[in-house]
Amino acid sequence: MAANLEEEQSLRECEAYVQRHNIQQILKDAIVSLCVSRPDNPIAFLRDYFHKLDRLVKVQLSKHMQ
Repeated sequence: MAANLEEEQSLRECEAYVQRHNIQQILKDAIVSLCVSRPDNPIAFLRDYFHKLDRLVKVQLSKHMQ
């Protein structure tokens, strides 16, 4: 029973993390972009997609810090 409680706590923590960082929307946007582009190499496409997203977020954060 203790293991079950630990699993439930872990699941709640995971759900909170996903919500806090808007992971579902980020992944949805990535998949939509992937389906629209239909690249021959989807892994490279996703790598580039997330790299661009990371740079965009860093730029936005630096603007908010000023």
